[in-house]
Amino acid sequence: MTDNESTPKKRPQAKKKTATPAKKAAKKKVAAKKKMISRRLDIMEENNPQMGLPGFVKRVNQLVEKFVPEADAGDGRVTAEFNERTVRHYQAKGIIDAPAKEGKEARYEYRHVLQAVLLRRLLADGLPVKRITRLMEDKPNEIYRDLIVKGVEVSVGPGMKDGPQASADPAVVAGPWMRHTIAPGLEIQVARGFQPPQTEEETKALMRKMRQTMTTVIERRQARANKK
Repeated sequence: MTDNESTPKKRPQAKKKTATPAKKAAKKKVAAKKKMISRRLDIMEENNPQMGLPGFVKRVNQLVEKFVPEADAGDGRVTAEFNERTVRHYQAKGIIDAPAKEGKEARYEYRHVLQAVLLRRLLADGLPVKRITRLMEDKPNEIYRDLIVKGVEVSVGPGMKDGPQASADPAVVAGPWMRHTIAPGLEIQVARGFQPPQTEEETKALMRKMRQTMTTVIERRQARANKK
């Protein structure tokens, strides 16, 4: 046996993929935002503010501006400002708990804020109200908080139960969602369970839909800017 035969050949080691500076910066930004959200929620939980309806609406709108990604301009459920009528609407649907009463005055607390902010986030992610109702129904504060901070993971499969991380709705694919920045203020969100087109025709059809959506968004933003 020769030396060449007795010595096993070394396989070339695969090159480790290194994250680009842009990806590292994006991850760092996401981590910083999650930390900021956690800190704000910790402070609110500790103080557990007692708010009337106007104060509750104001607080929710302040948090939504910081915590919730901008939704499709055509989705009036999210682009419209959260107001007192909106609160009553989602209370009637059982998504936001009824407030405690102090005499004739309603009192909203930390739990109500979690519910309202999470509701706005789920709407921004495009979930239908019926699905949101099932996801949020009778859940502890810890679940609401985790979904606000970490995002929502939704899975699909026959016979699966509804829950914070499960859905039987075929229109919802498995998360979590990965964000790809296209331009300042513009992101594309792609779910982990997204199935890419398999043929050239399917790819072209998808690109047409994306182009049509972006054309609509840009035209609306331009029209809004021209009115100012």
